[in-house]
Amino acid sequence: MKAAWLEAFGGPDDVKIRELPTPVPTADEVLIQVHASAVNFPDLLVMNNGYQLSAEPPFTPGSEFAGVVVSVGDAVTGFDVGDRVAGSAFVGAFAEQVCAPVGRLRAAPPELDWIQAAAFGATGTTAYHSLVTIGKVKPGDVVVVLGAAGGVGSAAVGMARLMGAHVVGVVSSPAKARFVTEQGANDVIDYRAEDLREQLRTLFPSGVELVIDPVGGSCSIPALRALRRGGSFVVVGFASGAVPQLPLNLVLVKGLHVTGVDVRTLRELEPQVIADGLAGMGDLMRRGWRPAIDLVVPLERVSEALARVADGQAMGKVVVTVA
Repeated sequence: MKAAWLEAFGGPDDVKIRELPTPVPTADEVLIQVHASAVNFPDLLVMNNGYQLSAEPPFTPGSEFAGVVVSVGDAVTGFDVGDRVAGSAFVGAFAEQVCAPVGRLRAAPPELDWIQAAAFGATGTTAYHSLVTIGKVKPGDVVVVLGAAGGVGSAAVGMARLMGAHVVGVVSSPAKARFVTEQGANDVIDYRAEDLREQLRTLFPSGVELVIDPVGGSCSIPALRALRRGGSFVVVGFASGAVPQLPLNLVLVKGLHVTGVDVRTLRELEPQVIADGLAGMGDLMRRGWRPAIDLVVPLERVSEALARVADGQAMGKVVVTVA
């Protein structure tokens, strides 16, 4: 089979296409013929050994995919050959075939095509739990989404609007501002052209209810300061590469809630929460939510797809088509 291959830790340009043996599923794994794989920022961290878990090179990068079941392990129940599935693995998704633990698979939503099915899981689930499980969003709440043009950010914008929230998208360029407006944001702030703290104070003098932060860096503290008393700040990640030092005195004085969302941990420790989230996302899909797609390229151009995410220019999801 054809697969992306990383000989040693590195970046997008270090990924090559190789012919590799077809993987064989263990007793509790499923072998999937991949139709599409999505690029996520953690894939890049795994590639350069910057993630909290480590893969030993050489390996095939990629964690999120959609495709058709071609064989199942002896202990697998609930999936049969020919089933249309979406799922994840730690590595291995940028390939024509991938093995995944049965617990990391779900039926691909019938509302989505292959590209959308590959793209909705990691970022969509993170956005949903940030808004609902942790953020407890309600109709009328003001939700500030940092990195609103990215995978998690664009998903959070679209979902929050369907939930009846007033959405403020924070972006870094006019092009991203236009994109986030198209995704449904009520207000958009380009933090490189405007003072984020002053804009939020002007728009919402009484404060906002919820901040979703997949980025970290310079926008985190101004957004935290914009929260009303008792508001929630949800930490999703640090795509900027900078982990902010939050002013805990402000958290104390305003009674703020600062919480992180890690879907991998939720899946391992709270599977029912994940199941409830998938049901909630299914309802949003039936109401029209779809993951925003930025770029689609064939497997042979996987380095280009990875570079698009690495340079921070992606607006929505980047997807690699395989089959």
